[in-house]
Amino acid sequence: MATVAPESAMAGLDPMFQPEWFLDGEQLALLERLKEICEETIRPLAAENDRTLTFPRKSLEALAADGFLGLMLPKEWGGLGQNHVMYAHVTETIARYGDASCAMCYVMHIGAVEALKLRATPYLIDKYLKKVKDGLIGTLSYSDPETGSHFWYPIASGARRVDGGFEVLKKASWTTSAGFADFYVLQTTSPDYNGDYSNLSVFVVDKEEIEAKPQEWDAMGLRGNQSGTLLLDWKFVPEDQLVGPIGDGACYWKRINGTSIVDNAMSKKSQIVQIEATDTAFTTSECQPWQLTDAPVPVQSPGDLLGQLAQLVPLIAGNPGTPPPPSTP
Repeated sequence: MATVAPESAMAGLDPMFQPEWFLDGEQLALLERLKEICEETIRPLAAENDRTLTFPRKSLEALAADGFLGLMLPKEWGGLGQNHVMYAHVTETIARYGDASCAMCYVMHIGAVEALKLRATPYLIDKYLKKVKDGLIGTLSYSDPETGSHFWYPIASGARRVDGGFEVLKKASWTTSAGFADFYVLQTTSPDYNGDYSNLSVFVVDKEEIEAKPQEWDAMGLRGNQSGTLLLDWKFVPEDQLVGPIGDGACYWKRINGTSIVDNAMSKKSQIVQIEATDTAFTTSECQPWQLTDAPVPVQSPGDLLGQLAQLVPLIAGNPGTPPPPSTP
């Protein structure tokens, strides 16, 4: 029988590692339930999963009944309707009280779910998002074997239009949960990219369509997350499984003073940027037309910053990379 470490061994080095003042009563109750799941199901499996390179499917499925697999989905879709602050707490709790490999797979699952949520259609909601409460597991696949996993230039992948949808080629140097997840949100160049690697598109495909080699994954740590290679070999992808429009990228902008970047950001949401008299340039890429406004620049809370980070996960997870080449608005 597995022995669970005492609370004191998991409580961090200082009370500052327990920032529960951000949370309300409902969130605190959810975290207590999550700790129970970790202690009852996830942690007892952790050591064996790590030793035997076993994907933590049972651990992830244990999170489904209480809604954690749909943490930030609307409650009417079977989710918990939570925010990104709670996402950070849940991930940290799974890693601390349960299994770090499970936490890694959970992060990529939520990244895939959020990518679909941001571009939700009735088809995607019914086929994927409403089923995560039943244990449907997703993941992201963005890396590229020919560019050192540089997400901005997926030169080994591509897509072409055909009747009723697309034929998609995706080669990934590694994909967390490869071969074990039920659905995969992946990025390639757009059918009409014409050499412009900022023209990227996102698709969602099912497990049956991909080829994975998890047996090639034998790392020193997080051995249960099974980050093997992935191949989608010019398979047909229906139009309904395009995530967002063709070429749907994030808006990147930066304010410059001389040779220094004063401020920059990347988001798919509307943004307000205050240009100072000392700025020497303002450049953007993949943004909608900018308009002058008298609206004040919103003050960002820690939750806003975490939210921005979570939106970037599908684009830059695992690789800080280089910002896309700027263009004048």
